[in-house]
Amino acid sequence: QQAEAAKQSESKYIEMLVKLKTDKKKKDNQKNEKNLKQIERRLKEISAILKHMYEDMALGKISEERYQEMYSDFNDEEKELKIKQKNLTEKLEKSRGIFQSVEKFMPLIKKYTDIQELNAYILNELIEKIVVHEKTIGEDGKKKQKVEIYYKFVGTVEMEG
Repeated sequence: QQAEAAKQSESKYIEMLVKLKTDKKKKDNQKNEKNLKQIERRLKEISAILKHMYEDMALGKISEERYQEMYSDFNDEEKELKIKQKNLTEKLEKSRGIFQSVEKFMPLIKKYTDIQELNAYILNELIEKIVVHEKTIGEDGKKKQKVEIYYKFVGTVEMEG
């Protein structure tokens, strides 16, 4: 089905794949971008606080013991925030690569538009994994079974049958 859809209209197929992937990630990306901005703002605050604390200690406004205690707390928070910042940045970069993944997938799917029989070579080149779920009985009494096909570069396409 996927190969035939790609063959019929490459641009529409790319658009569908990008939309499918971006719609799923759009809300997560917005949340991640918001969190990243909060983290970056807090990191700037911590940097300014540490600078002022050092100045206060140097001028004798706070004791060295108090400075060391506060410095340790802010330093720990800064390390934690930098780890979160790195993780969020990686997630956002990964989601931005969706279009590139679709472009890599298109030559593969087009290569197999007219296959009559799947073999191990085709499966290994085109498909990352297939997940077959338990059979269920629908409201109409018919048996149904969900199958998830995880294509290389673009992820899952769900089908029921």
